[in-house]
Amino acid sequence: MSKIKKVVAMLLALTMVLGMGMTAFAANGKPESTDTIGVNISGITEGAQVTLYQIASGKYQESGVELIGYDWIEANLFTEVTDEATKVKTVQPTANEIVEVGYRLQGKTVEGKQPLTAMNTFGPDTVGADGKYTKSVTAGAYIAIISHDGEVYNPVLLSATYGAEGNLTTETVNVADGYLFGTDAVAKKTTPDVEKEVTGGTADETKQDEEGNPIQTASVGDVLTYTVTPTMPQYPVNALNKTFYIADRMTAGLTFIADSIQITIDNEVITGVANEEGIYTFTNSAGTVIARAKSESLDGMNGFNLSFDYEKLQNSESGAVAKPVVTYKAVVNENAVVGKDGNNNDVDMFYAKDPSAGFTWDDLDETPDGAVGVEKKEDKKIVYTYQVSFKKVQEDGQTPLAGAIFGIYDKDGKLVDQVTTNDEGYAVSTNVSAGTYTIKELVAPTGYTLNTNTYTVTAEWTSATYEVTETVTDRTYTTEAPSEDAVQVGWIANGVFYVNKSDAPEGAKPAYLESTNTTTVTDGGTVVNDKAGAGTVLLGQSIPNTKLTSLPSTGGIGTTIFTIGGCLIMIAAAGLFFASRRKSAK
Repeated sequence: MSKIKKVVAMLLALTMVLGMGMTAFAANGKPESTDTIGVNISGITEGAQVTLYQIASGKYQESGVELIGYDWIEANLFTEVTDEATKVKTVQPTANEIVEVGYRLQGKTVEGKQPLTAMNTFGPDTVGADGKYTKSVTAGAYIAIISHDGEVYNPVLLSATYGAEGNLTTETVNVADGYLFGTDAVAKKTTPDVEKEVTGGTADETKQDEEGNPIQTASVGDVLTYTVTPTMPQYPVNALNKTFYIADRMTAGLTFIADSIQITIDNEVITGVANEEGIYTFTNSAGTVIARAKSESLDGMNGFNLSFDYEKLQNSESGAVAKPVVTYKAVVNENAVVGKDGNNNDVDMFYAKDPSAGFTWDDLDETPDGAVGVEKKEDKKIVYTYQVSFKKVQEDGQTPLAGAIFGIYDKDGKLVDQVTTNDEGYAVSTNVSAGTYTIKELVAPTGYTLNTNTYTVTAEWTSATYEVTETVTDRTYTTEAPSEDAVQVGWIANGVFYVNKSDAPEGAKPAYLESTNTTTVTDGGTVVNDKAGAGTVLLGQSIPNTKLTSLPSTGGIGTTIFTIGGCLIMIAAAGLFFASRRKSAK
Protein backbone atom coordinates (compact mmCIF):
# COMPACT_ATOMS: atom_id res chain seq x y z
CA MET A 1 0.00 0.00 0.00
CA SER A 2 2.91 2.39 0.77
CA LYS A 3 4.21 1.93 -2.78
CA ILE A 4 0.78 2.78 -4.22
CA LYS A 5 0.56 5.88 -2.04
CA LYS A 6 4.02 6.92 -3.23
CA VAL A 7 2.94 6.60 -6.86
CA VAL A 8 -0.25 8.56 -6.24
CA ALA A 9 1.64 11.26 -4.36
CA MET A 10 4.14 11.56 -7.20
CA LEU A 11 1.42 12.09 -9.78
CA LEU A 12 -0.35 14.65 -7.64
CA ALA A 13 2.86 16.54 -6.92
CA LEU A 14 3.62 16.76 -10.61
CA THR A 15 0.20 17.89 -11.70
CA MET A 16 -1.74 19.69 -8.96
CA VAL A 17 -0.15 23.06 -9.63
CA LEU A 18 -0.88 22.84 -13.33
CA GLY A 19 -4.45 23.96 -12.67
CA MET A 20 -6.41 24.67 -15.81
CA GLY A 21 -8.41 27.41 -14.14
CA MET A 22 -5.49 29.15 -12.42
CA THR A 23 -5.77 32.95 -12.58
CA ALA A 24 -2.80 34.27 -10.62
CA PHE A 25 0.25 32.91 -8.89
CA ALA A 26 0.32 33.77 -5.22
CA ALA A 27 3.93 33.47 -4.11
CA ASN A 28 6.65 35.42 -2.35
CA GLY A 29 8.87 35.35 -5.45
CA LYS A 30 8.24 36.75 -8.90
CA PRO A 31 7.90 34.04 -11.55
CA GLU A 32 9.20 35.13 -14.93
CA SER A 33 8.87 33.71 -18.39
CA THR A 34 12.66 33.29 -18.61
CA ASP A 35 12.83 30.97 -15.57
CA THR A 36 14.30 27.52 -16.33
CA ILE A 37 14.98 24.33 -14.45
CA GLY A 38 16.30 20.89 -15.35
CA VAL A 39 13.72 18.09 -15.54
CA ASN A 40 15.25 14.72 -14.72
CA ILE A 41 14.70 11.03 -15.44
CA SER A 42 16.80 8.29 -13.85
CA GLY A 43 17.12 4.52 -14.22
CA ILE A 44 17.42 4.58 -18.02
CA THR A 45 19.67 2.10 -19.80
CA GLU A 46 22.86 3.54 -21.23
CA GLY A 47 22.53 4.29 -24.94
CA ALA A 48 18.76 4.83 -24.85
CA GLN A 49 17.31 7.70 -26.90
CA VAL A 50 15.09 10.32 -25.20
CA THR A 51 12.87 12.80 -27.03
CA LEU A 52 11.06 15.42 -24.95
CA TYR A 53 7.77 17.01 -26.08
CA GLN A 54 6.32 20.11 -24.41
CA ILE A 55 2.55 19.87 -23.97
CA ALA A 56 1.89 22.85 -21.65
CA SER A 57 3.66 26.16 -21.04
CA GLY A 58 3.45 28.87 -18.41
CA LYS A 59 1.29 31.88 -19.16
CA TYR A 60 2.51 35.19 -17.74
CA GLN A 61 1.46 38.81 -17.59
CA GLU A 62 2.36 40.90 -20.64
CA SER A 63 5.45 42.07 -18.81
CA GLY A 64 6.65 38.49 -18.57
CA VAL A 65 6.35 38.56 -14.81
CA GLU A 66 3.74 36.83 -12.64
CA LEU A 67 2.34 33.50 -13.73
CA ILE A 68 -1.37 33.60 -14.47
CA GLY A 69 -1.96 30.07 -15.74
CA TYR A 70 -0.95 27.48 -18.30
CA ASP A 71 -1.57 27.05 -22.00
CA TRP A 72 -2.03 23.46 -23.31
CA ILE A 73 -1.66 22.06 -26.80
CA GLU A 74 -5.20 20.76 -26.49
CA ALA A 75 -7.94 21.27 -23.92
CA ASN A 76 -8.96 18.41 -21.66
CA LEU A 77 -5.91 16.27 -22.32
CA PHE A 78 -6.07 14.93 -18.79
CA THR A 79 -8.69 14.37 -16.12
CA GLU A 80 -9.65 17.51 -14.16
CA VAL A 81 -10.64 17.46 -10.52
CA THR A 82 -12.30 20.45 -8.78
CA ASP A 83 -11.62 21.08 -5.11
CA GLU A 84 -15.04 21.69 -3.53
CA ALA A 85 -13.63 24.07 -0.93
CA THR A 86 -11.45 26.26 -3.12
CA LYS A 87 -13.22 25.60 -6.44
CA VAL A 88 -9.76 25.28 -7.98
CA LYS A 89 -9.38 22.80 -10.81
CA THR A 90 -6.34 20.57 -10.88
CA VAL A 91 -5.09 18.16 -13.52
CA GLN A 92 -4.71 14.54 -12.36
CA PRO A 93 -3.80 12.38 -15.37
CA THR A 94 -4.33 8.65 -15.52
CA ALA A 95 -1.74 6.30 -16.91
CA ASN A 96 -3.85 5.64 -20.02
CA GLU A 97 -4.15 9.38 -20.67
CA ILE A 98 -0.37 9.85 -20.41
CA VAL A 99 0.25 6.98 -22.82
CA GLU A 100 -2.39 8.23 -25.22
CA VAL A 101 -0.86 11.71 -25.36
CA GLY A 102 2.58 10.17 -25.89
CA TYR A 103 1.33 8.16 -28.85
CA ARG A 104 -0.42 11.15 -30.43
CA LEU A 105 2.76 13.22 -30.11
CA GLN A 106 4.47 10.54 -32.21
CA GLY A 107 1.95 10.99 -35.03
CA LYS A 108 -0.53 8.27 -34.02
CA THR A 109 -4.31 8.41 -34.15
CA VAL A 110 -5.68 6.95 -30.92
CA GLU A 111 -9.37 6.05 -30.56
CA GLY A 112 -10.34 8.63 -33.17
CA LYS A 113 -8.18 11.39 -31.69
CA GLN A 114 -5.79 12.98 -34.17
CA PRO A 115 -2.01 13.37 -33.70
CA LEU A 116 -0.71 16.26 -31.60
CA THR A 117 1.94 18.86 -32.39
CA ALA A 118 4.16 19.72 -29.42
CA MET A 119 4.93 23.32 -28.45
CA ASN A 120 8.60 22.42 -28.46
CA THR A 121 10.52 19.23 -29.18
CA PHE A 122 13.92 18.43 -27.68
CA GLY A 123 16.21 15.66 -28.83
CA PRO A 124 16.57 12.83 -29.37
CA ASP A 125 19.39 12.74 -26.83
CA THR A 126 21.49 9.71 -25.91
CA VAL A 127 21.64 8.62 -22.27
CA GLY A 128 25.10 8.16 -20.75
CA ALA A 129 26.54 5.54 -18.43
CA ASP A 130 24.92 7.09 -15.36
CA GLY A 131 21.46 6.29 -16.72
CA LYS A 132 20.23 9.85 -16.22
CA TYR A 133 18.53 12.32 -18.54
CA THR A 134 18.38 16.05 -17.79
CA LYS A 135 16.94 18.83 -19.91
CA SER A 136 16.70 22.52 -19.01
CA VAL A 137 13.13 23.72 -19.65
CA THR A 138 10.73 26.54 -18.83
CA ALA A 139 7.58 26.17 -16.75
CA GLY A 140 5.12 23.65 -18.14
CA ALA A 141 4.36 19.96 -18.70
CA TYR A 142 6.36 17.53 -20.85
CA ILE A 143 6.15 14.00 -22.21
CA ALA A 144 9.37 12.02 -22.61
CA ILE A 145 9.50 9.21 -25.16
CA ILE A 146 12.34 6.74 -24.48
CA SER A 147 13.51 4.02 -26.83
CA HIS A 148 16.14 1.30 -26.49
CA ASP A 149 16.52 -2.08 -28.17
CA GLY A 150 15.23 -4.92 -26.04
CA GLU A 151 13.29 -2.74 -23.59
CA VAL A 152 9.78 -1.36 -23.41
CA TYR A 153 9.42 2.22 -22.11
CA ASN A 154 6.03 3.75 -21.57
CA PRO A 155 5.74 7.55 -22.04
CA VAL A 156 6.92 9.54 -19.00
CA LEU A 157 5.15 12.66 -17.72
CA LEU A 158 7.37 15.49 -16.38
CA SER A 159 6.56 18.95 -15.09
CA ALA A 160 8.27 22.17 -14.07
CA THR A 161 6.11 24.19 -11.67
CA TYR A 162 6.49 27.02 -9.19
CA GLY A 163 6.82 26.29 -5.49
CA ALA A 164 5.74 28.32 -2.50
CA GLU A 165 8.85 30.49 -2.73
CA GLY A 166 8.12 31.46 -6.31
CA ASN A 167 10.91 29.36 -7.79
CA LEU A 168 10.61 26.64 -10.41
CA THR A 169 10.63 23.14 -8.92
CA THR A 170 10.58 19.62 -10.31
CA GLU A 171 10.99 16.03 -9.18
CA THR A 172 13.27 13.37 -10.64
CA VAL A 173 11.23 10.57 -12.19
CA ASN A 174 12.66 7.03 -12.03
CA VAL A 175 11.54 4.70 -14.81
CA ALA A 176 11.56 1.85 -12.28
CA ASP A 177 8.51 3.46 -10.66
CA GLY A 178 5.05 2.93 -12.00
CA TYR A 179 1.88 4.57 -13.13
CA LEU A 180 -1.28 3.73 -11.31
CA PHE A 181 -3.85 1.41 -12.89
CA GLY A 182 -6.58 0.98 -10.30
CA THR A 183 -4.75 -0.79 -7.47
CA ASP A 184 -1.61 -1.90 -9.33
CA ALA A 185 1.36 0.12 -10.48
CA VAL A 186 2.42 -0.48 -14.10
CA ALA A 187 6.12 0.04 -14.69
CA LYS A 188 7.31 2.76 -17.02
CA LYS A 189 10.13 0.43 -18.08
CA THR A 190 10.23 -3.35 -18.53
CA THR A 191 12.97 -5.58 -19.97
CA PRO A 192 11.31 -8.63 -21.52
CA ASP A 193 13.30 -11.82 -21.83
CA VAL A 194 12.82 -15.57 -22.30
CA GLU A 195 14.43 -18.57 -20.61
CA LYS A 196 14.30 -22.21 -21.69
CA GLU A 197 14.99 -25.33 -19.64
CA VAL A 198 15.06 -29.02 -20.61
CA THR A 199 14.49 -32.13 -18.50
CA GLY A 200 14.26 -35.83 -19.25
CA GLY A 201 17.85 -36.38 -20.33
CA THR A 202 21.03 -37.28 -18.49
CA ALA A 203 23.46 -34.63 -17.25
CA ASP A 204 27.12 -35.10 -18.19
CA GLU A 205 29.20 -33.60 -15.39
CA THR A 206 32.37 -33.73 -17.52
CA LYS A 207 31.24 -30.85 -19.70
CA GLN A 208 29.50 -27.53 -18.87
CA ASP A 209 27.32 -25.32 -21.05
CA GLU A 210 27.69 -21.55 -21.46
CA GLU A 211 25.92 -20.98 -18.15
CA GLY A 212 28.25 -23.31 -16.27
CA ASN A 213 25.71 -26.13 -15.89
CA PRO A 214 26.35 -29.76 -16.90
CA ILE A 215 25.38 -30.38 -20.52
CA GLN A 216 22.25 -32.43 -21.18
CA THR A 217 22.45 -35.73 -23.06
CA ALA A 218 19.77 -38.18 -24.21
CA SER A 219 19.36 -41.48 -25.99
CA VAL A 220 17.34 -42.11 -29.13
CA GLY A 221 13.74 -42.65 -28.05
CA ASP A 222 14.03 -40.52 -24.89
CA VAL A 223 11.23 -38.00 -24.31
CA LEU A 224 12.42 -34.50 -23.38
CA THR A 225 10.31 -31.81 -21.70
CA TYR A 226 11.05 -28.16 -22.51
CA THR A 227 9.90 -25.27 -20.33
CA VAL A 228 9.78 -21.68 -21.63
CA THR A 229 9.45 -18.93 -19.02
CA PRO A 230 9.09 -15.33 -20.25
CA THR A 231 9.71 -12.03 -18.50
CA MET A 232 6.59 -10.23 -19.63
CA PRO A 233 6.51 -6.88 -21.41
CA GLN A 234 4.33 -4.30 -19.67
CA TYR A 235 1.95 -2.43 -21.95
CA PRO A 236 -0.68 0.15 -21.03
CA VAL A 237 -4.29 -0.93 -21.52
CA ASN A 238 -4.62 1.36 -24.54
CA ALA A 239 -1.34 0.37 -26.25
CA LEU A 240 -1.64 0.05 -30.03
CA ASN A 241 0.79 -2.84 -30.43
CA LYS A 242 0.58 -5.68 -27.90
CA THR A 243 2.47 -8.36 -29.80
CA PHE A 244 3.45 -11.29 -27.58
CA TYR A 245 4.47 -14.28 -29.67
CA ILE A 246 6.64 -17.40 -29.19
CA ALA A 247 8.23 -19.43 -32.00
CA ASP A 248 10.10 -22.68 -31.39
CA ARG A 249 12.27 -24.62 -33.83
CA MET A 250 13.98 -28.01 -33.44
CA THR A 251 16.65 -29.66 -35.55
CA ALA A 252 15.94 -32.92 -37.39
CA GLY A 253 17.14 -35.10 -34.51
CA LEU A 254 14.17 -34.03 -32.37
CA THR A 255 10.53 -34.84 -33.11
CA PHE A 256 8.10 -32.28 -31.68
CA ILE A 257 4.96 -33.77 -30.10
CA ALA A 258 2.29 -31.35 -31.28
CA ASP A 259 -0.40 -32.10 -28.71
CA SER A 260 2.03 -31.78 -25.77
CA ILE A 261 1.94 -27.96 -25.50
CA GLN A 262 0.55 -26.75 -22.19
CA ILE A 263 0.26 -23.22 -20.84
CA THR A 264 0.27 -22.67 -17.08
CA ILE A 265 -1.14 -19.41 -15.69
CA ASP A 266 -1.63 -18.88 -11.95
CA ASN A 267 -1.39 -22.66 -11.33
CA GLU A 268 -4.04 -23.42 -13.99
CA VAL A 269 -2.78 -25.82 -16.66
CA ILE A 270 -4.36 -25.16 -20.06
CA THR A 271 -4.13 -27.72 -22.86
CA GLY A 272 -4.80 -26.80 -26.49
CA VAL A 273 -7.62 -28.28 -28.56
CA ALA A 274 -6.89 -28.80 -32.27
CA ASN A 275 -9.30 -28.15 -35.11
CA GLU A 276 -9.31 -29.75 -38.58
CA GLU A 277 -6.70 -27.27 -39.82
CA GLY A 278 -4.25 -28.21 -37.07
CA ILE A 279 -4.71 -24.95 -35.14
CA TYR A 280 -4.58 -25.42 -31.36
CA THR A 281 -6.76 -23.13 -29.25
CA PHE A 282 -6.02 -22.58 -25.55
CA THR A 283 -9.07 -21.69 -23.47
CA ASN A 284 -8.91 -21.11 -19.72
CA SER A 285 -11.47 -22.27 -17.14
CA ALA A 286 -13.37 -18.99 -17.53
CA GLY A 287 -13.95 -19.75 -21.21
CA THR A 288 -11.49 -17.11 -22.44
CA VAL A 289 -9.22 -17.90 -25.40
CA ILE A 290 -5.74 -16.77 -24.36
CA ALA A 291 -3.60 -18.19 -27.19
CA ARG A 292 -3.48 -20.13 -30.46
CA ALA A 293 -0.73 -22.33 -31.90
CA LYS A 294 0.24 -24.05 -35.13
CA SER A 295 2.91 -26.71 -35.52
CA GLU A 296 2.89 -28.17 -39.03
CA SER A 297 5.38 -27.39 -41.83
CA LEU A 298 6.78 -24.18 -40.40
CA ASP A 299 9.76 -22.85 -42.37
CA GLY A 300 10.48 -26.48 -43.25
CA MET A 301 11.38 -27.01 -39.62
CA ASN A 302 10.16 -29.02 -36.67
CA GLY A 303 8.36 -26.84 -34.10
CA PHE A 304 5.48 -24.41 -33.55
CA ASN A 305 4.26 -20.80 -33.60
CA LEU A 306 2.31 -19.61 -30.55
CA SER A 307 0.45 -16.30 -30.47
CA PHE A 308 -0.92 -14.92 -27.19
CA ASP A 309 -3.84 -12.54 -26.85
CA TYR A 310 -2.09 -10.06 -24.55
CA GLU A 311 -5.32 -8.27 -23.71
CA LYS A 312 -6.73 -11.53 -22.31
CA LEU A 313 -3.68 -11.83 -20.05
CA GLN A 314 -4.12 -8.26 -18.80
CA ASN A 315 -6.59 -7.08 -16.19
CA SER A 316 -8.41 -4.20 -17.88
CA GLU A 317 -8.94 -2.41 -14.57
CA SER A 318 -5.67 -2.98 -12.70
CA GLY A 319 -3.37 -3.33 -15.70
CA ALA A 320 -1.63 -6.32 -14.08
CA VAL A 321 -0.42 -8.96 -16.55
CA ALA A 322 -0.41 -12.72 -15.95
CA LYS A 323 2.77 -14.62 -16.81
CA PRO A 324 2.23 -17.76 -18.92
CA VAL A 325 4.73 -20.63 -18.63
CA VAL A 326 4.84 -22.87 -21.73
CA THR A 327 5.85 -26.55 -21.64
CA TYR A 328 6.06 -29.06 -24.49
CA LYS A 329 7.76 -32.35 -25.37
CA ALA A 330 10.00 -33.81 -28.06
CA VAL A 331 11.41 -37.27 -28.76
CA VAL A 332 15.05 -37.84 -29.69
CA ASN A 333 14.85 -39.68 -33.02
CA GLU A 334 17.16 -41.75 -35.21
CA ASN A 335 18.39 -38.58 -37.01
CA ALA A 336 19.99 -37.24 -33.85
CA VAL A 337 23.44 -35.73 -34.39
CA VAL A 338 26.17 -37.44 -32.39
CA GLY A 339 28.88 -35.41 -30.70
CA LYS A 340 29.69 -31.77 -30.05
CA ASP A 341 27.26 -30.14 -32.54
CA GLY A 342 24.34 -31.62 -30.62
CA ASN A 343 20.62 -31.26 -31.28
CA ASN A 344 19.34 -27.70 -30.99
CA ASN A 345 16.00 -26.43 -29.78
CA ASP A 346 15.71 -22.65 -30.31
CA VAL A 347 13.00 -20.38 -28.96
CA ASP A 348 12.27 -16.82 -30.10
CA MET A 349 10.02 -14.50 -28.11
CA PHE A 350 8.65 -11.53 -30.07
CA TYR A 351 7.13 -8.52 -28.35
CA ALA A 352 6.27 -4.90 -29.09
CA LYS A 353 9.26 -2.82 -28.02
CA ASP A 354 7.31 0.26 -29.16
CA PRO A 355 3.65 -0.23 -28.17
CA SER A 356 2.78 2.87 -30.21
CA ALA A 357 4.13 1.52 -33.51
CA GLY A 358 2.82 -1.15 -35.86
CA PHE A 359 0.05 -3.52 -34.83
CA THR A 360 -0.48 -6.64 -32.72
CA TRP A 361 0.83 -9.63 -34.71
CA ASP A 362 -1.17 -12.88 -34.58
CA ASP A 363 -0.38 -14.59 -37.91
CA LEU A 364 0.43 -18.26 -37.15
CA ASP A 365 1.89 -18.93 -40.62
CA GLU A 366 4.62 -16.33 -40.34
CA THR A 367 6.59 -14.98 -37.38
CA PRO A 368 6.73 -11.20 -36.72
CA ASP A 369 10.50 -11.11 -37.28
CA GLY A 370 11.23 -7.64 -38.66
CA ALA A 371 7.69 -6.31 -38.07
CA VAL A 372 7.35 -2.61 -37.20
CA GLY A 373 7.88 -1.94 -33.50
CA VAL A 374 8.68 -5.59 -32.68
CA GLU A 375 11.75 -6.86 -30.80
CA LYS A 376 13.04 -10.44 -30.46
CA LYS A 377 14.65 -12.29 -27.54
CA GLU A 378 16.23 -15.72 -27.98
CA ASP A 379 17.28 -18.72 -25.95
CA LYS A 380 18.25 -22.27 -26.85
CA LYS A 381 19.03 -25.64 -25.37
CA ILE A 382 21.32 -28.25 -26.91
CA VAL A 383 20.87 -31.94 -26.11
CA TYR A 384 23.77 -34.20 -26.99
CA THR A 385 23.54 -37.81 -28.16
CA TYR A 386 26.56 -40.07 -27.67
CA GLN A 387 27.63 -43.29 -29.34
CA VAL A 388 29.39 -46.46 -28.26
CA SER A 389 31.49 -48.31 -30.84
CA PHE A 390 33.48 -51.55 -30.74
CA LYS A 391 35.18 -54.05 -33.04
CA LYS A 392 34.44 -57.77 -33.47
CA VAL A 393 37.33 -60.00 -34.59
CA GLN A 394 38.07 -63.67 -35.18
CA GLU A 395 40.15 -65.73 -32.77
CA ASP A 396 43.40 -64.38 -34.24
CA GLY A 397 42.52 -61.01 -32.75
CA GLN A 398 42.92 -59.23 -36.09
CA THR A 399 40.52 -60.46 -38.77
CA PRO A 400 37.17 -58.50 -38.74
CA LEU A 401 34.04 -60.52 -38.14
CA ALA A 402 30.67 -59.38 -39.52
CA GLY A 403 27.16 -60.43 -38.59
CA ALA A 404 27.51 -60.63 -34.79
CA ILE A 405 24.47 -59.21 -32.95
CA PHE A 406 25.10 -57.36 -29.69
CA GLY A 407 22.89 -55.87 -27.00
CA ILE A 408 23.75 -52.54 -25.33
CA TYR A 409 22.53 -52.39 -21.71
CA ASP A 410 22.32 -49.38 -19.39
CA LYS A 411 23.45 -49.28 -15.77
CA ASP A 412 20.14 -50.79 -14.67
CA GLY A 413 20.54 -53.75 -17.01
CA LYS A 414 17.90 -52.53 -19.45
CA LEU A 415 18.43 -53.20 -23.16
CA VAL A 416 18.66 -49.83 -24.92
CA ASP A 417 19.89 -50.90 -28.35
CA GLN A 418 20.68 -53.89 -30.54
CA VAL A 419 23.43 -53.59 -33.16
CA THR A 420 25.10 -55.82 -35.76
CA THR A 421 28.78 -55.72 -36.76
CA ASN A 422 29.56 -54.62 -40.33
CA ASP A 423 32.09 -55.98 -42.84
CA GLU A 424 34.93 -54.21 -40.99
CA GLY A 425 33.82 -55.84 -37.77
CA TYR A 426 32.52 -52.61 -36.25
CA ALA A 427 29.19 -51.87 -34.61
CA VAL A 428 28.00 -48.49 -33.36
CA SER A 429 25.12 -47.63 -31.05
CA THR A 430 23.87 -44.05 -31.05
CA ASN A 431 21.06 -44.88 -28.67
CA VAL A 432 23.04 -43.72 -25.64
CA SER A 433 23.33 -40.69 -23.42
CA ALA A 434 26.07 -40.06 -20.89
CA GLY A 435 26.68 -43.03 -18.63
CA THR A 436 28.10 -46.54 -18.28
CA TYR A 437 26.93 -49.32 -20.61
CA THR A 438 27.47 -53.06 -20.91
CA ILE A 439 28.07 -54.75 -24.25
CA LYS A 440 26.92 -58.36 -24.55
CA GLU A 441 26.88 -60.64 -27.57
CA LEU A 442 23.39 -62.00 -28.28
CA VAL A 443 23.86 -63.94 -31.53
CA ALA A 444 27.19 -65.20 -32.92
CA PRO A 445 27.86 -65.27 -36.67
CA THR A 446 27.26 -68.61 -38.39
CA GLY A 447 30.10 -71.00 -37.68
CA TYR A 448 31.25 -69.22 -34.52
CA THR A 449 30.59 -69.79 -30.85
CA LEU A 450 28.85 -67.16 -28.71
CA ASN A 451 31.18 -64.97 -26.65
CA THR A 452 29.69 -65.03 -23.14
CA ASN A 453 31.92 -62.28 -21.75
CA THR A 454 30.52 -58.82 -21.04
CA TYR A 455 32.32 -55.53 -21.75
CA THR A 456 31.82 -52.25 -19.94
CA VAL A 457 32.31 -48.80 -21.45
CA THR A 458 31.51 -45.25 -20.26
CA ALA A 459 30.17 -42.62 -22.66
CA GLU A 460 31.02 -39.04 -21.76
CA TRP A 461 32.17 -35.85 -23.42
CA THR A 462 35.82 -36.35 -22.52
CA SER A 463 35.86 -39.81 -24.12
CA ALA A 464 36.01 -38.36 -27.64
CA THR A 465 38.16 -40.07 -30.25
CA TYR A 466 39.32 -38.06 -33.23
CA GLU A 467 39.69 -41.24 -35.31
CA VAL A 468 35.92 -41.32 -35.85
CA THR A 469 35.61 -40.20 -39.45
CA GLU A 470 31.85 -39.86 -39.85
CA THR A 471 28.58 -40.40 -38.05
CA VAL A 472 25.88 -41.91 -40.27
CA THR A 473 22.77 -43.16 -38.54
CA ASP A 474 20.08 -44.91 -40.52
CA ARG A 475 18.16 -46.94 -37.98
CA THR A 476 14.67 -48.21 -38.73
CA TYR A 477 12.22 -49.89 -36.39
CA THR A 478 9.37 -52.31 -36.97
CA THR A 479 6.48 -53.64 -34.92
CA GLU A 480 6.96 -57.10 -36.39
CA ALA A 481 9.83 -59.22 -35.06
CA PRO A 482 12.26 -59.65 -37.99
CA SER A 483 13.50 -62.99 -36.61
CA GLU A 484 12.83 -65.48 -33.85
CA ASP A 485 15.76 -64.19 -31.81
CA ALA A 486 14.83 -60.49 -32.25
CA VAL A 487 14.80 -58.56 -28.98
CA GLN A 488 12.31 -55.81 -28.23
CA VAL A 489 14.11 -52.45 -27.85
CA GLY A 490 11.20 -50.06 -27.23
CA TRP A 491 7.75 -49.01 -28.40
CA ILE A 492 6.27 -47.42 -31.52
CA ALA A 493 3.26 -45.11 -31.67
CA ASN A 494 2.20 -43.00 -34.66
CA GLY A 495 5.53 -43.74 -36.34
CA VAL A 496 7.58 -42.39 -33.40
CA PHE A 497 10.01 -44.61 -31.48
CA TYR A 498 9.96 -44.44 -27.65
CA VAL A 499 12.36 -46.11 -25.24
CA ASN A 500 9.84 -46.36 -22.41
CA LYS A 501 6.22 -47.49 -22.69
CA SER A 502 5.26 -44.93 -20.02
CA ASP A 503 6.28 -42.12 -22.39
CA ALA A 504 4.42 -43.53 -25.40
CA PRO A 505 0.75 -42.79 -26.16
CA GLU A 506 -1.94 -45.38 -25.55
CA GLY A 507 -1.93 -48.17 -28.12
CA ALA A 508 1.85 -48.22 -28.61
CA LYS A 509 3.22 -51.47 -30.05
CA PRO A 510 6.49 -53.31 -29.28
CA ALA A 511 9.41 -52.06 -31.40
CA TYR A 512 12.18 -54.16 -32.93
CA LEU A 513 15.29 -52.99 -34.70
CA GLU A 514 14.82 -53.70 -38.40
CA SER A 515 18.05 -52.33 -39.87
CA THR A 516 21.04 -50.15 -38.98
CA ASN A 517 23.66 -48.44 -41.10
CA THR A 518 26.58 -48.03 -38.70
CA THR A 519 29.51 -45.63 -38.60
CA THR A 520 32.96 -46.73 -39.80
CA VAL A 521 35.62 -46.02 -37.15
CA THR A 522 39.36 -46.60 -36.92
CA ASP A 523 40.70 -49.02 -34.32
CA GLY A 524 42.46 -47.53 -31.31
CA GLY A 525 42.31 -43.82 -30.70
CA THR A 526 43.57 -40.96 -28.58
CA VAL A 527 41.23 -39.56 -25.95
CA VAL A 528 41.02 -35.77 -26.28
CA ASN A 529 38.69 -32.93 -25.30
CA ASP A 530 36.35 -30.94 -27.55
CA LYS A 531 37.42 -32.52 -30.84
CA ALA A 532 35.18 -33.52 -33.72
CA GLY A 533 33.36 -36.64 -32.65
CA ALA A 534 33.05 -35.62 -29.00
CA GLY A 535 30.71 -38.00 -27.27
CA THR A 536 32.00 -41.05 -29.13
CA VAL A 537 33.71 -43.75 -27.10
CA LEU A 538 35.56 -46.66 -28.69
CA LEU A 539 35.89 -49.80 -26.60
CA GLY A 540 39.60 -50.17 -25.86
CA GLN A 541 39.72 -53.86 -26.80
CA SER A 542 38.40 -56.00 -29.62
CA ILE A 543 35.79 -58.68 -28.91
CA PRO A 544 36.92 -62.12 -30.19
CA ASN A 545 34.89 -65.09 -31.43
CA THR A 546 36.16 -68.63 -32.06
CA LYS A 547 35.26 -70.98 -34.91
CA LEU A 548 33.28 -74.10 -33.97
CA THR A 549 35.76 -76.33 -35.97
CA SER A 550 38.69 -75.39 -33.76
CA LEU A 551 37.43 -76.12 -30.28
CA PRO A 552 39.68 -79.03 -29.03
CA SER A 553 38.78 -78.25 -25.45
CA THR A 554 35.09 -78.88 -26.06
CA GLY A 555 34.14 -80.46 -29.39
CA GLY A 556 37.39 -82.53 -29.96
CA ILE A 557 37.86 -84.24 -26.61
CA GLY A 558 34.17 -84.48 -25.97
CA THR A 559 33.62 -86.32 -29.26
CA THR A 560 36.55 -88.71 -28.60
CA ILE A 561 35.28 -89.56 -25.15
CA PHE A 562 31.83 -90.34 -26.51
CA THR A 563 33.35 -92.49 -29.31
CA ILE A 564 35.61 -94.47 -26.95
CA GLY A 565 32.78 -94.97 -24.53
CA GLY A 566 30.56 -96.28 -27.29
CA CYS A 567 33.19 -98.75 -28.44
CA LEU A 568 33.70 -100.09 -24.93
CA ILE A 569 29.98 -100.63 -24.51
CA MET A 570 29.81 -102.47 -27.81
CA ILE A 571 32.82 -104.71 -26.88
CA ALA A 572 31.30 -105.52 -23.50
CA ALA A 573 27.99 -106.39 -25.14
CA ALA A 574 29.74 -108.66 -27.67
CA GLY A 575 31.67 -110.45 -24.89
CA LEU A 576 28.47 -111.09 -22.96
CA PHE A 577 26.82 -112.37 -26.12
CA PHE A 578 29.56 -114.93 -26.93
CA ALA A 579 29.84 -116.02 -23.29
CA SER A 580 26.13 -116.71 -23.28
CA ARG A 581 26.46 -118.83 -26.46
CA ARG A 582 29.25 -120.99 -24.97
CA LYS A 583 27.21 -121.59 -21.82
CA SER A 584 24.20 -122.67 -23.87
CA ALA A 585 26.34 -125.05 -25.96
CA LYS A 586 27.59 -126.93 -22.85
